[in-house]
Amino acid sequence: MSIYITYLIKRSLVITCFVFGLFILVDFLFNLIGELEDLSLTYTFIKAFNFSLLSIPDRAYAFIEGSCLLGFMIAMGLSQEEGNLNVLRSSGISPLKIVILSSIGPLSIAFFFLLGSEFMFKEIGNKAEINKAIATSSSNSTQEESVWLIDGNKFLNFERKIGDQIFGVQYFELKNNKVMLAQMAPSAKIKNSEIKFDDSLYTTINKNPSQKFNKKMLKKSFNFPKVISKNLRDIENLTIRESYSLNQILSGDIGKQDRFFKAHVEKKIYKFFFMLISITILILFFGYFIFGSLRDSSPGSKIVISVLGAFVYQIMQDLTISIAISFNIFLFIGICLPALVLLLCSFFMYRRLN
Repeated sequence: MSIYITYLIKRSLVITCFVFGLFILVDFLFNLIGELEDLSLTYTFIKAFNFSLLSIPDRAYAFIEGSCLLGFMIAMGLSQEEGNLNVLRSSGISPLKIVILSSIGPLSIAFFFLLGSEFMFKEIGNKAEINKAIATSSSNSTQEESVWLIDGNKFLNFERKIGDQIFGVQYFELKNNKVMLAQMAPSAKIKNSEIKFDDSLYTTINKNPSQKFNKKMLKKSFNFPKVISKNLRDIENLTIRESYSLNQILSGDIGKQDRFFKAHVEKKIYKFFFMLISITILILFFGYFIFGSLRDSSPGSKIVISVLGAFVYQIMQDLTISIAISFNIFLFIGICLPALVLLLCSFFMYRRLN
């Protein structure tokens, strides 16, 4: 029987890889088509193609859960049609054990992808976004919600933050309520208590504009707050390690806006670590339907039901998370509640099969 089990694991692994790759390919094509709208003299087709290509690993994170479930269901549906599952059940292996063993393939893909996302893919995606932001900064006319920071008589304004890079930068120094120095640049790097502007810095000193500057103008000291930007979109650019560090900074007595931001940081952390459990529970629940009679419904219809059911599950999870954030409830409850309901239902359903 170990031959059949090994075959099921390999089949689910290969089909999940194929489904995952197909989702990635379709997403890449649509993303590339969308990037064509931003083409300019500085943001050429080659740069748009490179951005779409390098952002694949980070964007693929959204498809891993659905790919694992769909790949598993297709593999099990084919095995049911071939009669392999009936052979295993006749040998005394329970349906629950068959589903758990067959899920090893998809879960291994999810595990290694999550590791890659944390230690490599997120950084690649951030670098791709930074390169695009630099290339489109001169032609991008959309106005972002800017962030203002104050350090004594120094003022810093920027539109967006990706990692340690900020874009649409404006820096001012005041004396006696008058602007003595104004510096503007498409981008700058921030590290510890220092701002490092890029070479396209434009400077105004005592109302006299000039693009001639010395090295002192390229670097400015600035005492940054603990949380530089509270834009929710910035959370998506963080790794789990960075999210955890930010969550620790926001601990203690904080204001309402900080609590809302902290809740979304926690949401990212909990959902990341709960991903494998969520995939396992989805596979357990919808794997039950594979063992029904082929006369009642075909494997194709069961696969469609699983896809629709997973979509409803995601909606319910987002709903419970939103309720938890709104009522200041422990966020992990909102994340695991839909999965717990599915898990309990799964145990009752598998008892009926035995």
